Amino acid sequence: NSLKGFIKARAAGLDGVELDVQLTKDNEAIVYHDYTLEAFGESKHPWELTLEEIKKIELPGGESIPTLDEVLRSIKGYRIIIELKTVDERMERVNRGVEEVVDRAIAGYDLSNFLFVSFDPRTMMELKGLNGSLFCGWNVAPETIRLLGRFLPDDVRSMGLDYLQPSFDTFTDEEIRQFIEHGVPVIIWTVNSVDLALHLKSLGVGGIITDNGIEMVNSLR
Repeated sequence: NSLKGFIKARAAGLDGVELDVQLTKDNEAIVYHDYTLEAFGESKHPWELTLEEIKKIELPGGESIPTLDEVLRSIKGYRIIIELKTVDERMERVNRGVEEVVDRAIAGYDLSNFLFVSFDPRTMMELKGLNGSLFCGWNVAPETIRLLGRFLPDDVRSMGLDYLQPSFDTFTDEEIRQFIEHGVPVIIWTVNSVDLALHLKSLGVGGIITDNGIEMVNSLR
């Protein structure tokens, strides 16, 4: 989640990047993954600090935590999966209002380059309510299934969502095929094995999210 990293991914020929969006205390959209700033010696949550305070934190390599606007401008025209972090590890709502902030941030860009996703389908439904043309999906993991139970392609469609983004260990091969065959595209995360990537490709998944983008590009193309 750094400008250098995103720019490097594009230069390396990757299809796109995935990033995480949260709000600061003064309602600025920043690109940051974790729910706390403990990695930088700060016990607070990102939404407890202002953007000015956030910008004082230095990432490895000397960069500051970027805003969503900075990222969109730096890789304009590139495919981006934008995750809205609206539920924490306890599935409690956080970053309330991020939908409106993101909707304003993407105005003026080619929206076909963006996919939106969240672990909370209500977030995607709210974002769809702001702009029905956005391509919105549901991030799911084994914990999602434990909390909510199994669900079917019709359940995804009934919420008005466009695709499903499960972790690689959430569904069986047959379940993945069922979603795809019933018109629900699937993107899998986090796939760091070439063999697993090839297997998922054979199932018809629409894409994978990986930590090893350059290796995957060299192996799969």
